[in-house]
Amino acid sequence: MRILAIDIETYSSIDLVKVGAYRYASSPDYEILLFAYSFDDEEISIIDVAKGEKIPDEILNKLNEYIKSLSGPFDEKVVFKILDSKEHINGAKLGTYGIIKGATKFIAAKIKEGEFALEELGYEMESLVLYATALGLGTCWIGGTFKKGQFAKAMEVESGEILPIISPIGYESENKSFVEKTMRRFSNCDYRKPWNKIFFFSNFICTSTY
Repeated sequence: MRILAIDIETYSSIDLVKVGAYRYASSPDYEILLFAYSFDDEEISIIDVAKGEKIPDEILNKLNEYIKSLSGPFDEKVVFKILDSKEHINGAKLGTYGIIKGATKFIAAKIKEGEFALEELGYEMESLVLYATALGLGTCWIGGTFKKGQFAKAMEVESGEILPIISPIGYESENKSFVEKTMRRFSNCDYRKPWNKIFFFSNFICTSTY
């Protein structure tokens, strides 16, 4: 098994030492500047995220390997694929109606309709999102503002199957658009509850510090 080592350089106007990692990363101006990685003892590669560099093949391979290992608590089979809008798979023209700009890679998921299909998909998708985050990548769940017909074509969705969610995947831009700022404002994204108010261990008295 190959070992992947990752280091990131970030910026936030909030003092990391004073407030901790969660509040630091939740700041509206938080951004990843540089992303460095290496496999085993190989040469270190550095990606300048602030300049919009693309996801390297090694990281995409790690994601695809992780996808193969995914499983959930329900007996439902989820099919994940990382799609590239530039490849026009099956003639599909992938897009998100202007909500997400600049993204070329997407995670898409389809599943057969079933009693716990959505629960299984949500469980596995969140696991994949957390893994992508650990690799320094940004994601955004999208359920209603993507071109479902085009994604369904690329995913070869058949009768009895659903494709309820996708997520662009890549390195977050340092400059947020007017649309994003407006959406964040009205959805109160910048006023999240502190970590110790939403995560607990064993019971609702003992808060989790991890």
